[in-house]
Amino acid sequence: MSAVLKAVPEIADKSEAVRQRRVGKALTNVITQINKLEGIEHEVIALLPSLSDDQVMETRNSARLLYASAWKIEIACDAEIWDRTTKAVNGRGNKDEGEKGILAAVNKRAHDLGCSGRTVYENARIHRRFKKKIETTCNILDDKGFFQAALASEDPDVAIEEFAKMRSENPFFRVADAWRWVRAAPEGPKEDETKVLATPEAQAWLSGLHTSLLSHIPTVPESAAFLKHMIQAIDGVVLHQSERTVEGDCRVIMEAIEETGGLSGDDLYDWQIAHFYFMSEDQLKARLLTMVANKELIEEDAGKAGKQAKRRGKLPQWYEPYYAKRQKYDPCKKCGEWHRDPEDCMED
Repeated sequence: MSAVLKAVPEIADKSEAVRQRRVGKALTNVITQINKLEGIEHEVIALLPSLSDDQVMETRNSARLLYASAWKIEIACDAEIWDRTTKAVNGRGNKDEGEKGILAAVNKRAHDLGCSGRTVYENARIHRRFKKKIETTCNILDDKGFFQAALASEDPDVAIEEFAKMRSENPFFRVADAWRWVRAAPEGPKEDETKVLATPEAQAWLSGLHTSLLSHIPTVPESAAFLKHMIQAIDGVVLHQSERTVEGDCRVIMEAIEETGGLSGDDLYDWQIAHFYFMSEDQLKARLLTMVANKELIEEDAGKAGKQAKRRGKLPQWYEPYYAKRQKYDPCKKCGEWHRDPEDCMED
């Protein structure tokens, strides 16, 4: 019995050694072929002037196939790196809060690869999320950008199917078109928060919170009676939510903008939280659009004079009361509206 027990690990070791040799030989062959491409690259480019038009086209199409294969291998490698790093970190028996340990370990690996840990993470996400889709659409969607765009959509699977369909019908459909499709895709209907707060479920929850807060007032130590005001203030926030209206939200926004002289959308969101007024970013954007349309607010920016030569993208924008417009500009002689620049007038 003991002889048999000794033989098993010996056979297993030999089997593993054979497997490792086979894997190593296969990988060596693959890497050798890949390395040959660097030499072929120079030969092909030098050969181009002597090729016919058809041969140049064929060469380009072949090169495109190489590109399509390269990014698929790259994201598969990054997925493997991420998985192995995750197992290594979690294998220590420590809980990795917020994946901080994983990200730190991946960043070290990414540094050796000459990229960021974020790139490794995003590539791993694409590989895991779309592995089968990549295989089935490889002849149509040959650019990683299509899958990056799909991942940013509301329904990535639907987006990929749509991209494949549009690309098969139109070979000129590009990654930029895919991103435009994602940004233009209508979002599902979102109910106004005031209607959500008016539902029995929301009202019951807020009522329960109100009762709970007030129940703590008798327990406040006499030596810290000022804490009663804290409870009452917090309860006021709860009551405000239970009675929120569209008009009330707009009053809060106008109060913030008049108090500060003007705020950007991001600063306005921070202001309301600091002052214990709570609404989502989407709802805040909707309120701002309504107030601009109703000529309560104006969206301002630095204007043409404030555009920096090396600055890319949109200028910083902020909101001011609409009446401030009259104090800055004269009304347009053509349409009667207030424009920063006469060229902004839409009248002929």
